[in-house]
Amino acid sequence: MLQEIKRFIEGLEELPAVSPVGLKLISLASHQEVGLREVSDILRADQSLASKILRLANSPAFGFSGRVTSIDRACTLLGLDLVRSAALSVIVVDIFCDQDDGHMPLDEFWRHSMTCALASEALAERLGHKDKKEAFLAGLLHDIGKLVLLKWNRQKYDAVLAEALECEEPLLAVEERLLGAGHTWVAKTLMEHWHFPDAIRNAAWLHHQPANHFGEDAHLHTAFIVGCADSLCHHFRFGSSGNAVTLFDLEDLSARTQLSVRELVDISSDVLRNYDQVASEFDWQGGDSAQLYMTALTRANRELTRIHMDLQTRNSELLRRQQVMESVQMLQETVNPPSSSLAALETAVELLKKVMRTRRLAALAPQPDHPGFQGWLLSHEAKSPQPLCFDLTKADAGQDVTRLPQRQQVALIIRGLEAMEEDSGAAQELRAALRSPDLLVVPLMSGQRILGQVFADLDLQSEREGRAEATAMLQQFAHSMAICLERIIMFEEIDRQAERLARLSRQQESVRIKLSQSERLASVGRLAAGAAHEINNPLTIISAQTQLLRSQGPSEKQQKALDNILLQSERIAKIVRDLMGLARPARPQAKPVAVKEVLEQTLQSLQERLEKSGVDVESDFQKVEPVRADPLQLEQVFVNLTVNAIQAMEQGGRLTVRLRPDRKNKGVRIDFVDTGHGIADDHLQSIFDPFFSTKNEGQGVGLGLAICHSIVQAHNGELQVASKVGEGTTFTIRLPLNGVTSRSSSQAEGKTANLRPIWGKRGRVLVVDREATLGRILSEALRTHGFRADTASDSEQAQQMADETDYAAAVVDIRLTGSCDPQLIKALHEIRPEMKILATSGSTDEREFKSVRSLTAARLRKPFPPDRLVEVLHKALCYKKTTPVPFPERHASA
Repeated sequence: MLQEIKRFIEGLEELPAVSPVGLKLISLASHQEVGLREVSDILRADQSLASKILRLANSPAFGFSGRVTSIDRACTLLGLDLVRSAALSVIVVDIFCDQDDGHMPLDEFWRHSMTCALASEALAERLGHKDKKEAFLAGLLHDIGKLVLLKWNRQKYDAVLAEALECEEPLLAVEERLLGAGHTWVAKTLMEHWHFPDAIRNAAWLHHQPANHFGEDAHLHTAFIVGCADSLCHHFRFGSSGNAVTLFDLEDLSARTQLSVRELVDISSDVLRNYDQVASEFDWQGGDSAQLYMTALTRANRELTRIHMDLQTRNSELLRRQQVMESVQMLQETVNPPSSSLAALETAVELLKKVMRTRRLAALAPQPDHPGFQGWLLSHEAKSPQPLCFDLTKADAGQDVTRLPQRQQVALIIRGLEAMEEDSGAAQELRAALRSPDLLVVPLMSGQRILGQVFADLDLQSEREGRAEATAMLQQFAHSMAICLERIIMFEEIDRQAERLARLSRQQESVRIKLSQSERLASVGRLAAGAAHEINNPLTIISAQTQLLRSQGPSEKQQKALDNILLQSERIAKIVRDLMGLARPARPQAKPVAVKEVLEQTLQSLQERLEKSGVDVESDFQKVEPVRADPLQLEQVFVNLTVNAIQAMEQGGRLTVRLRPDRKNKGVRIDFVDTGHGIADDHLQSIFDPFFSTKNEGQGVGLGLAICHSIVQAHNGELQVASKVGEGTTFTIRLPLNGVTSRSSSQAEGKTANLRPIWGKRGRVLVVDREATLGRILSEALRTHGFRADTASDSEQAQQMADETDYAAAVVDIRLTGSCDPQLIKALHEIRPEMKILATSGSTDEREFKSVRSLTAARLRKPFPPDRLVEVLHKALCYKKTTPVPFPERHASA
């Protein structure tokens, strides 16, 4: 759509225009020789505009000392660029201050623009900017690109505004996604077309860029100041410009501007104080619509074009040659970037028609982003060129047309013209020209490339000029056209690269923020991995010792105390498991999942709790495609979010669960919307951090949302939160359809059916653990179940004992040296290949067991109760009873 929007900007002469005085000011924008006196003389021709310029010069926005009573003094104080910009600002504000029923009412839009102008001026003064008047005008016109998009296609842009509101995305990102260009690029293109000062143009183009885009002296750039002022006005809800997302809060703005939050609040107070007085200087009441403004402006451009065209006369043979030279010069002057190649062809056809007598005249060039040709045709009877556009045939579409010889390129045009499905008047005229015996075809050559073709059906009967002379004239003009097209193509590529770099700069900032979050989570993972083993070892001792004491028949009071110890030990173990699940989450077991069924199952399982809490559930499930995901992990996320909603609505409320297709991510979107107490703004940035919780003491440890965030990220999805205090909270999950790939199922750890009891060595167990207390307790627990147990606390002692004694099994801590080390298990396996080895670990990282999976009969995660160890030993040794078994006396050395 870029070419369509650019063409719209260039075609403003087809729309109503502003006053002739305003147009005269705009038309003189590119003339460097224009002085202040000439500008003041022009302003005097329009009393209304002159009085508004005087009122604006006397407004608090500029703060001149003394009363400005004359146009000459106003022009002297403001300067040429500011007078022209101020005049245009007055005209724009006058015209666009009417009501509108769309998603961006224009009265609200101009309230935002005016307050942004006042805030820009105040920030410029506080940050030491060179020209606060320039900042004021730049702030006033920074969003003019949105007005152009509204005028270009009201229906399409209204859909963009609605999409931004619904998806809660920055408006600029939605514009670039749906239209291919944002309002910043449109504003830059428009201001280049109108010859605005560079500072005001750059402010409209770059005010959404991050601070590092402007270097160390960002506060000296008008675009940086306008961007900060725009965010400040969005934050305080000063008007509306269609953007529902505030990029920076006061803390961010304080960091960007090096101003305190108090100073920013003071600036907002100054804006409110000056708003009514400055707004009155623009006389907003009774303004015309946006269409009248655009129509008035382009009508003046059309009149200027007509005046230039009337200067070209064809009274004689000698004068025509002079006109060719003048037309070539005019082409070079008027057809410059940011004009498009299509606009250049139209201007060239119009100018060429003035100097050559033809029945039909056409200029065609390859389309820049489509396999086909576009251009204009002007017949003798027509007053204006007709557009002509057609595609190449399928056989011709896959080649670089500009590299073909002229004869082949013309043949492509003829075949494409014949294959057109809709026969326009311009196409019929071009076919007639191709059949004419007086047809001239001249290529637009640029080095070895042919940028297009000019077709001229000469009218030699009414004009007694020779064919050779007409060919020479046409070739001369075509050479100039080729130079213009080459320059435009080059600048269009530079413009695309500049816009691409600007977009990449914003994306880089977003990636940097995500990387910072990932690094923070990685540090938590390292901390959790190191702490898990150190916590689980003493926790196993506590749990095992407690169970031993329970087996000794304590009193009822002691029994309750021991049960409480076991309960709290399990609570600690769960916290460690959750923390490790956050730091190193299990890989999702992917399969096609019907999200609706998982949601319904979750809500059904929590139905009793929801009813007891007085929470009503409203389900809004649309039809969506299945996603590849782990249903158990999804259910964990849904349960956590539902429980959080219940806790947020202590006095009851309503929970709305929505399921709908997600067009943006080509997946599904799930919303959990509650009517609870909400989350404060300063807490939203930390809501997914581990151990961060807004709940009361004892209601949670702050890992639930962090684990949910980790699970959703493992599915290549997004978990977002939006909340207002006192109104409620919305959690949004976005899952792509192919979020995770399936993992091949692991091989069975071993078939116990193939194991045979080792009767001769039954019951002799070696316990190896660096915690001597834990080894002693496990050995004691094993003896109470009929096993004979020996203990070792280091690798050397364990290998020596295994070499001297024929053990049936060994219970080995895989972290005997403080870190994962499978060497001892390998050594024991070499010493006693028939001995069953049980690996234990206090870490929750499943990867530790992979290196010894083939050497071990079972694996146990600490903390575990002694009964569980006994059960695993019985299974590994193929005992069919879980009761103690008498031991043979052959191992007397035990």
